[in-house]
Amino acid sequence: MKRKRLIYLTAFLAVIIVFCSTCFSDYTGEGAIITLHLGRENSRTSFNLQDDDYIKELKHTIEFSGPFGENFTLEAGDGLDQIQVQVDSGRWTIKVTAAHENYPHQIAEGSVIRFIRAGINNHVDIIMNQTYFEIDTNEDWLAALSKIREGKSKDFAINIKADKIITEPNYIVGDDVNVLIYSEKETGSTIALENTKYDPLLTIGYYTTEFIENRIPTTVTIKNIILEGHKDRENIDMYSLIKINEWGTFIMEEESKVINALGRYGGGVNVEGLFIMKDGSSISGNFSIVNGGGVYVSKYSGGYREDRGIFYMAGGIIYGMDEGDELSNMCVSANTLAPSYRDGGALYVAYDGIAEYGSFVNGQWVKSGDILSSGQFSDDTITVINGELQ
Repeated sequence: MKRKRLIYLTAFLAVIIVFCSTCFSDYTGEGAIITLHLGRENSRTSFNLQDDDYIKELKHTIEFSGPFGENFTLEAGDGLDQIQVQVDSGRWTIKVTAAHENYPHQIAEGSVIRFIRAGINNHVDIIMNQTYFEIDTNEDWLAALSKIREGKSKDFAINIKADKIITEPNYIVGDDVNVLIYSEKETGSTIALENTKYDPLLTIGYYTTEFIENRIPTTVTIKNIILEGHKDRENIDMYSLIKINEWGTFIMEEESKVINALGRYGGGVNVEGLFIMKDGSSISGNFSIVNGGGVYVSKYSGGYREDRGIFYMAGGIIYGMDEGDELSNMCVSANTLAPSYRDGGALYVAYDGIAEYGSFVNGQWVKSGDILSSGQFSDDTITVINGELQ
């Protein structure tokens, strides 16, 4: 059954009745009216635009999903502050995306579910709570990380469109900030550390030396992403490729890899927060010149986060020291003329660190057993499939 809708946009759109944004009054009648508010501060979420003229040029896509399978989409912009639309009463899901033609790689998104009542003007606010980026260049990547650190939003998705980006060390921090970095390419996308840089490619979460009330970890998840370092065994000041601070959580999924890096404590990943590996992920070809060629886990710093210094392995593989030049994670001294082997080619657990294998059930970790206990190390390949240690 076809239902009529009255659509009013406060933008200059052809063949649409124009109203000023202040002239909507409470509606009474047989139908249901939605007045959707797109306040400039909300729409500004993913944009660092100082000029109001740019704000007025935001383009919005509004998707409505309602009762009886009724779905429709509106495209609007050029000064849109709010829209008004007549619909059937019932439960509606409304999703909004906002973009600007001069910022093609940034899209703010927001959604809400509301029961829309008949006979009144239903005022609905949309908070733009996720930012999406498409990354083609290193400049795009650096700009996206800068936006995340501004703290205007909590949830971010970064789509790496390039085959490979070579970049400088950087960090992702913020209370309750969640960042998904992924690639849609069949063979994945690579983010590589410049060969003249020695700090971590990514440092995740805050490092704290004092208690801060209501602190919530920063979470970074990678899917189908290859994080690549370089090996300069004569530079003993190199850090791990990925540094997870106390208030950081790092999750590897879906063919993600950490490869070809060198560090002191943990060539690939240094864990002082929470590290999670899932099926399909792998860590290979990394060097440590002290302990933990692939992964180093400890509770050395801070002490204010309860679930710190923890490694959960629900799936994936950490290669040991006997897997050939390309795959082996090694723990070898920095002396290239007379190298000596150290402890923990694959994994080293220190300072009351925890390394467990198991599964997530309804989002909760269910332990099956210990990979290693505190003070232990492994030079052998560690493989977990579907939560079971192989």
